[in-house]
Amino acid sequence: MVKVYFAGPDVFYKDSDQIAENKKAALQAREITGIYPSDNKIENFSFSKETAAKIFQCNIDLMDECDVILANMTPWRGPSMDAGTISEIVYGATKGKLVIGYYEGDVPLYTERVVSHYKGKVSRNENGSITALEDNTSIENFEQKDNLMIPGFIKMSGGKIYNSFEEAVDNIQRLWNEKIAQQQK
Repeated sequence: MVKVYFAGPDVFYKDSDQIAENKKAALQAREITGIYPSDNKIENFSFSKETAAKIFQCNIDLMDECDVILANMTPWRGPSMDAGTISEIVYGATKGKLVIGYYEGDVPLYTERVVSHYKGKVSRNENGSITALEDNTSIENFEQKDNLMIPGFIKMSGGKIYNSFEEAVDNIQRLWNEKIAQQQK
């Protein structure tokens, strides 16, 4: 049975336990096992560097036992996705896991979200380059929903990015089978 690690900012929501159960149930209905970061049980939990180190290692251990990283790439606390999720995507891809991403809801392109962050105070060059006037930095403009490195790692893993959790879940088994077939060649 394929095992899937849920990456994403869902663990920060007050109803994260219910979110976890709902997402696990969606996978179980397809005979896929879902593993959620909060499945870790941290003894002597406190908001400390020591607990952070324990959580990090527990999440690494959970990812290592899974075949697939299923990443919620919805922008989180800014124009980009959650930084921890980015780390989990990269970790999974470099460890040979299948990485599948998804967005929840209609998400504008990364470029437009960054332009909005600068409140539209940008210059646009006819060659497609965009510069933030506030700090004179380039704004990535490659028609993607996040920094170009993220879809690159997902594609490298054999995965894809979908427009909803449901669409991603519907394709896990197919993408996993394709990855296994590719490895057997």
